[in-house]
Amino acid sequence: LPACRRPDAGLGLRAVDPSDASSGGKPGDRRGRIVRSIGWLLASRVFNALASLFYLAAMTRSLTVSEFGTFAIILATAQLIYGLLDFNTWQIMVQYGTAHRLRGDRRALGRLMLFCLCLEGMCGLVAMAVVLTGFGFLAGHMGWTGAVASTAFWFILLFQLCFRSTASGMLRVGEYFGDSALAEGMMPSLRLVGALSVAFLAPSLRNFMIVWFVSEAATAAAHWILAFRRFGLPPR
Repeated sequence: LPACRRPDAGLGLRAVDPSDASSGGKPGDRRGRIVRSIGWLLASRVFNALASLFYLAAMTRSLTVSEFGTFAIILATAQLIYGLLDFNTWQIMVQYGTAHRLRGDRRALGRLMLFCLCLEGMCGLVAMAVVLTGFGFLAGHMGWTGAVASTAFWFILLFQLCFRSTASGMLRVGEYFGDSALAEGMMPSLRLVGALSVAFLAPSLRNFMIVWFVSEAATAAAHWILAFRRFGLPPR
């Protein structure tokens, strides 16, 4: 067997002793990893919650009741379409990719990454098709016209491309919870800075929608950049 070539080379896989793979490593190591993981997750959630208090306050003080209601409906519609067609590929990555990582099976993990990426990409395209075919009915029902209809259409459409479930699963498989927290922190950070800037400089529904889209896109991009930096491109 060609054992001289490490199967984990180039994909960010960690060398794992077979005895550790079955037993999960030393108890102290397991507890340390669990504590660190929980710490990163809690820090991300706490920061998100605190930042949301400030950027939502800036929004509510800058927009009228009608404008804020329109903003909420647009955002909820985009998230609903995204959620209905989302396969939660991060769960597939974690469930099956962890075993490949523990075995150091670089090619199997790469094929799983590529499958999840293609599946998530197809879901995004289907979601965009749903938006293209159904937005006219939604806009007519909600009474959106002119600039409001244009802003809502482009936000809902492009929102479907901000997928990051597979990348999030990749980081979890590799136990890079610090990277995951860093990527997730992009969203509240950009929303906080953007919302405060818009509130003081040019408060409008369109500008707040732009801030929300940029935060979603930047968060997705951060996940993919960090995931591929750790693992590299999926091998074929």
